[in-house]
Amino acid sequence: MKSIREMSGSLHEFMISLDKAGFTPEILQNVITSKGNKMAKTMYASITTKGMKQIVADRTAHLKLINSNVAVRAFEDTFNPTKHFCENKNIKYWLSDNFQKYVLNSAQPFSKAPAMSFSKYSLKADTTDKDIMEELGITDKLMTREEILQAIADLTSNQPKGESGTLLTNGYATIIGYMTCDDGAVRGVGVGWDADGREWGCGCGGLDGWGAGDEVLSRN
Repeated sequence: MKSIREMSGSLHEFMISLDKAGFTPEILQNVITSKGNKMAKTMYASITTKGMKQIVADRTAHLKLINSNVAVRAFEDTFNPTKHFCENKNIKYWLSDNFQKYVLNSAQPFSKAPAMSFSKYSLKADTTDKDIMEELGITDKLMTREEILQAIADLTSNQPKGESGTLLTNGYATIIGYMTCDDGAVRGVGVGWDADGREWGCGCGGLDGWGAGDEVLSRN
């Protein structure tokens, strides 16, 4: 028999899947209160209405789903991160010291990187990284260095001069993902458009927090 902790984790993952599929809290509430269908009976057998309301409330406490299908293309040919971010003539980058130290300096050229799909969420209020990671269910599902570099390179290539697109260009940041750095610490990696410098700023920081209006990507 599953423990309470295991059941809670399974339900949390279930809610994330429903959220990414476009089920709003209102739709879910209609489902669980409609006792005349099999889905409702199954859900009632697993959790009370009150419990489901609480999970929905917790799941949407800090994040609002904006787009459930953000695509990052596959990198078939060899991609050289240092060359892309430091010698790029088409896209101008500003790299923070931490981004260089923890993300770029240890990066090696790679190829045959598959395409990725993300969901994008907006932060409703100032939110800690801990809460973001818990709501997305990614505390133990971090991205690799290569995945983060691939996502940044592809998404900024779609908006080289700060055009509108997946990444924010209004002074707010887009959190690309979280990774375990070489020193063993988990850090968040984000990008933002600098309209004055006409460049993409890439940063990497400890688990502190982000502001209302920032956005975050989560692997599907």
